[in-house]
Amino acid sequence: MAGSLATFNVQDGFCEALVRGYRSGFLKDGDYAAICGSETLEDVKLYLQETDYSTFLADETGDINAKVIGKKAEEKLVAEFNFLRSQSTGTLTKFLDFIAADYMIENVLLMMKGAMNGRNADELQAELHPLGAFPATVTKVICSSGDGGGGAADLDMEMIQAVLLETAVGCYFSTYLEDTRTQGESLPESLRGTMKDIDPELINFSVRKLYLEDFYQFCLDVGGDTAEVMGTVLKSEADRLSISLTLNMSRNELINQSPNWGEMRSKRSLLYPSLGFLYPEGTVYHEDVRNLAMVGSSDDPHVEELGNALKQYPVYKSMWEEAREGDLETLQTQRMVHLLELAMDSQMHYGCFYAYVKLKEQEIRNLKYISECILQNQKALIDDFIPVFSEAAAKARR
Repeated sequence: MAGSLATFNVQDGFCEALVRGYRSGFLKDGDYAAICGSETLEDVKLYLQETDYSTFLADETGDINAKVIGKKAEEKLVAEFNFLRSQSTGTLTKFLDFIAADYMIENVLLMMKGAMNGRNADELQAELHPLGAFPATVTKVICSSGDGGGGAADLDMEMIQAVLLETAVGCYFSTYLEDTRTQGESLPESLRGTMKDIDPELINFSVRKLYLEDFYQFCLDVGGDTAEVMGTVLKSEADRLSISLTLNMSRNELINQSPNWGEMRSKRSLLYPSLGFLYPEGTVYHEDVRNLAMVGSSDDPHVEELGNALKQYPVYKSMWEEAREGDLETLQTQRMVHLLELAMDSQMHYGCFYAYVKLKEQEIRNLKYISECILQNQKALIDDFIPVFSEAAAKARR
């Protein structure tokens, strides 16, 4: 059993040792202080050469900007992830594939939205996250399907459908289309209508719901500490998705005015993941309960309704109250970073692999944000990032 402490090291001990070594390469508080004190991005480049990033920018001969730094850091992360996967076997390989699937979903949606808007295929391909990369033929088909400039009506849905079903995330898109199409309507027709009439963000929420449910069940099947650690992480991620969906649907005029989604506003629980600390009481529709499924169904301010729905959950209540002075999404990210740090502090479970990738992604966002602040000479805002494994942050929590 992959989740058993007694047998974990037999198959996966080497890979865990690798990811523990990668953990030591995260930037420290002192590193962030030095980078934030840089006057130019050349100074940032020089300082990063003294860290685990080493010479990751050595091949860049042109002007360095935040986008270049982010892309090169992502390539370093992908190289480490691919090496981990090449050393993995069996259940761990499937677990790592689930991690990559998250980025594949993001890439598919980016390509489809770009094709709808007639964007250049090469330009779109450059924006895709390398951890969710597809074969070049798949990317070319989806990106070029809207080159005619006709928007959603111009998309070659038959071709996109055929290509997606050959990918690791095609099952989620196929299931979504099966659930939303009307009787007698083909899948390509359903997809064309969906992309034309509905905010693509709702497709994102729906597909990610299916992905989270599938990933969560997989972790439960693995058992042991993996089920416990990843259960907490994925439940928190599901809650974040549910809260974000609630705000998106409440504020989006296209959704509120669309006849296709009018009924969904009162039965929003169909879109929420069937897991999480908010599930089921906080998300499943019930006419006598003022939960997330009912936010926006009255004349009360939507934001106030959301706050009232979260009051019965101590963690989210305190987060909501603190968010009055800031940003709820930032507070949720801070909490997730803390949970992922805890996941890397324990041993003999797969959660450390997930935590490593997500925490590295946060570190890369930090580098991009700091670089933009330096370029725009916004030193007053440069400290507004979320550090990883920060001793100062840990003391503040205590």
